[in-house]
Amino acid sequence: MKKDSFEVKGIQINNYYLVGEHADEYKTITKAVASDSISIFTEQMEYFVKTDDGSYSIKSKEINHKVETLHTSTGAISESFEKFIKPLKLDYDEDIAILDICAGLGYNSSAAIDDFMKNSDRNLHIDMLEISKPTLAAGLMVPSPIESHDITKKAIEQALIDCDYASLELEETQIPSNIDLKIHIDDARQVIQKLEDNTYDAIFLDPFSQNMSPELVSVDFFKEFRRVIKENGIVATYTSSAPVRMAFIEADFYVSLGPIFGRFQGGTLASPNPKNLTKSLPKNDEIKMALSDVGIPFRDPDLNLSSQEILDNRTEERHNARHNTKISSAVKTPIFLGQEMDDEPLKRRVERNLAKMNIPGVLSEVIKGDREEGVDAFIVACFGDPGLEAAKEVTDKPVIGIAQAAITMARLMSANFSIIYSNDHSKKLIQNMIALHDAERQCASIRNIGLSVLEAEDKELCSAALMKTARACVEEDKAECILLGCAGYVGYAEQMKAELGVLVMDGVVPAVKLCEAAVSMGIKTPKKTLYG
Repeated sequence: MKKDSFEVKGIQINNYYLVGEHADEYKTITKAVASDSISIFTEQMEYFVKTDDGSYSIKSKEINHKVETLHTSTGAISESFEKFIKPLKLDYDEDIAILDICAGLGYNSSAAIDDFMKNSDRNLHIDMLEISKPTLAAGLMVPSPIESHDITKKAIEQALIDCDYASLELEETQIPSNIDLKIHIDDARQVIQKLEDNTYDAIFLDPFSQNMSPELVSVDFFKEFRRVIKENGIVATYTSSAPVRMAFIEADFYVSLGPIFGRFQGGTLASPNPKNLTKSLPKNDEIKMALSDVGIPFRDPDLNLSSQEILDNRTEERHNARHNTKISSAVKTPIFLGQEMDDEPLKRRVERNLAKMNIPGVLSEVIKGDREEGVDAFIVACFGDPGLEAAKEVTDKPVIGIAQAAITMARLMSANFSIIYSNDHSKKLIQNMIALHDAERQCASIRNIGLSVLEAEDKELCSAALMKTARACVEEDKAECILLGCAGYVGYAEQMKAELGVLVMDGVVPAVKLCEAAVSMGIKTPKKTLYG
């Protein structure tokens, strides 16, 4: 019996329009055979894009007046080999396991199969994750750009039949016995939580852009990558996005520049083992990631937020961090730190952004002390540590912030701590500092002493307010350590410690001691990567 047709439900899933625009429509589509005059692929050409190497990609639906394709126009299958296969350091003397996130038309897995069959007679296992059934169905329609794509098609076809999305077996190619392809048609965030630890030699990450699929590039999703990947494994993705790269770093990966193919910038490679990575990120990329709000990653703590929720949350986090703990990313401000600028309009914008974090004053003092006065170390004596990272750019001497020093010492010496302050503007800044130093669990409370900055200059009034607020931290919040959240509070700690019976510190003293220790140990700010 000749099998020449199958059924596909024409629906929209996850922003893709592939075979139909309405959820209640069904279509019987005919697979092309030698005698057919019009193939299903030809009939559905409006959904496909032919790339320069002859292979086909597919379009997304229009979002914000923009339609994306799954692949670069330079070549869909070529991109798979250049960005996802060539960077890998697979040991073909061993069995190989690959996790393919957003498997799409199956090109990346097919390229992996092609390379494996040419180099190994061992076993290959690939878990292909794709939420969109129409996308997988489109993978059956496109002409196979390489022979191994027929193997992938066979696995896709069986998966669609198993979930009642297709009804007939049409693919004749048989999957080799040493190749195991498992198709997961579900939200990748849910699937990955069920996968075993330390399993994969490589992970392919190939979603649409971060603004369309932020849930697939979050810190929390990448923490699952870190769990399931082997210590010598490599994650490959096409994107050069700053928040994506920072998400990898926060998830305990090392990152490097990936191959440049079809785009102006290279992609990204990530690995638990830095020895697997050979090409550093461009210096300016690292500076923008580390110092500006553009490097704030996407977050999805329970792996269940909607795309819009993730986007909105990051927008709010960027807003709160900008001019507080992060330099504004406008006009790429951080890359101009310590540089002379001839473009006056640009210079004014950069200086305005830096002034909002008090960086010009910090930098000028550091440069003067470093080059003219022979200073051994520097302290940023404001509890928000403004300009701390920028100062490290212009000197190799130790630079310590008083908030950094106080929080670090409190974490070393006590089970928990409270911070007391006087400026309403400071609360969010202090919260950001606590998060930056990963100290949320140890922070018992943050309390305002109820005085303005000017009122706090009255020593008697300030002393009483500090003591009252600190006592509340001890008695109500059970704090074992009190941090005085302003350089202006120097001189109060000893008396407060005697009366309260707990550890009390301003940030200046521990900062001085840390600087002394760094100088005596000959420690300097490293210049090989970020601060170079």
